[in-house]
Amino acid sequence: MNSRVKIVILVCVGLLFSLYLWKSGKKRNAGVSSDKKAEEIDNSGPSEVGSGSGTADEQSSKDVAEKQRLDYPEIKRSHVGLQTVPYKENAKNARMLAIEVVPQPGCHRGDLEAIKALVGDEGSMLFTIEPMVGGGAGKNSLVASRKISVASIESGIAADIALADSPEGTYGIYLCSDNQGTGSCASKMAADYNDILSQNTVRSDRDATFFYQMIVLAKPDAQLFNGTVKDLPKVRQELLRQGYNDDQLRRALKRTGATMNAVKSLPPSAAADGEGRKIVLPIAKLDRTAACN
Repeated sequence: MNSRVKIVILVCVGLLFSLYLWKSGKKRNAGVSSDKKAEEIDNSGPSEVGSGSGTADEQSSKDVAEKQRLDYPEIKRSHVGLQTVPYKENAKNARMLAIEVVPQPGCHRGDLEAIKALVGDEGSMLFTIEPMVGGGAGKNSLVASRKISVASIESGIAADIALADSPEGTYGIYLCSDNQGTGSCASKMAADYNDILSQNTVRSDRDATFFYQMIVLAKPDAQLFNGTVKDLPKVRQELLRQGYNDDQLRRALKRTGATMNAVKSLPPSAAADGEGRKIVLPIAKLDRTAACN
């Protein structure tokens, strides 16, 4: 090999080696630049509030929801059909419940027409709160009792009902006729609307229950049931969780389901009453309007 060929080979090798070193240096610089850029992004985190605010807002919403769940137990319990209703107190520090009976217009004859057929326009009904189990039925077991005129039911009535001292447990809210003067609704049969409304004359020799719903008288608040019969198993689980006796619950809820199926009342509700809550009992009445045609 002559000297000229050797020189050409050496030049080529030198060029290839230089090219290799140049490419290697470029890669290292690119890596440094990427690391520096990543560092700059990390350091700029606090100023990028938009990317982190969604997570913070979600956590804040969860915190608010948890606080509401703790402060307002009806939010937790409403899924089983129980609504919390705080008690009021009278001058003697006795517990009271704010209750409103309101007519609920409909396209067919309902509770009000049957009540009038049974006791007359000038008659009266008996409103009671009585235990579902224990204490029997009658005046001695009454937690609350008040006569309500048919006229007041038709126009709507609101009252604070004083509650007698009673143990915690399940009770029934009733509205019945009491021509025989028994002073109680719990032992009366459910109204047979078809039979009552088919009569041409007033039948005052019999009594019937026209409205029923369950309520739990507990501390510190009452719990109004405004669900359906199919919700009662969930109610049992919730009340068991609260410490109620299972044997009494089974009997009370069995009777509740049977009475609800028989009376078929419109569901009650808990509504605002100033700073507190009131129980609203809807009574179906005929009101043929254009919507019914």
